[in-house]
Amino acid sequence: MKNTPFYFVWLLSLFSCQEIQNKAQDRPAQREDTPREEIIAEAKPVINYDSIFQSLPDDALVEIAKWDTSFVLDIRYATKNNFTQTVLYPCGRAFLRKKAALALLQAHQEFKELGYRLKIWDAYRPHAVQFKMWKIIPNDRYVGNPALGSVHNRGVAIDVTLVDQKGKELDMGTAFDHFGVEAHISNQNLSPEVLENRKRLRDILGKHGFAPIESEWWHYNYQTLYPILDKPIPCESAKVWF
Repeated sequence: MKNTPFYFVWLLSLFSCQEIQNKAQDRPAQREDTPREEIIAEAKPVINYDSIFQSLPDDALVEIAKWDTSFVLDIRYATKNNFTQTVLYPCGRAFLRKKAALALLQAHQEFKELGYRLKIWDAYRPHAVQFKMWKIIPNDRYVGNPALGSVHNRGVAIDVTLVDQKGKELDMGTAFDHFGVEAHISNQNLSPEVLENRKRLRDILGKHGFAPIESEWWHYNYQTLYPILDKPIPCESAKVWF
């Protein structure tokens, strides 16, 4: 273009700039005022557990981890790593009544948004197992009297703790099934970290209808009671409720 007049080159460049500006104005506005995290959150699908559970009987025992595989399971009474030092369950599965299961799933979603997950140590417990526990420790402060039935036997009690994204347990001051004042929820003689971790667990589970008991920071009862059950825990992998 060495022979092209200068004013013609200038005119071409002017039209090119105008065309680029027009195209830019046609583009949809960018949401610069919306944080990226909020945009991602808006795109996440919401699982409607309510509709999934509608077809189940009200008293159904539902396997929790089948609906959310990010729970960590460490069902102690399916191993010898428990206070009885004997295997009490035929397999390590966790079941809760339908309403309690739904509430726990919803609470777990909230924990995951904060970067945590729930580890489950125990859930529904057959009544026959309660008698075995009572024979070893006949103290209703720590083991439910089988004559009355534990809330675990009714399918609405859960023994849980919090883990981080790598599966490491948060410091709660004691191990699971620690029979002593250190495990009591009213005990304030603990580090600020432990107190905060226990409070986080208590606050979110409480929002979803679970209440703690005084002697065990890990034990939570759901607000609705059902009759005592003595159905064996099913080990068939296909059976996700009974």
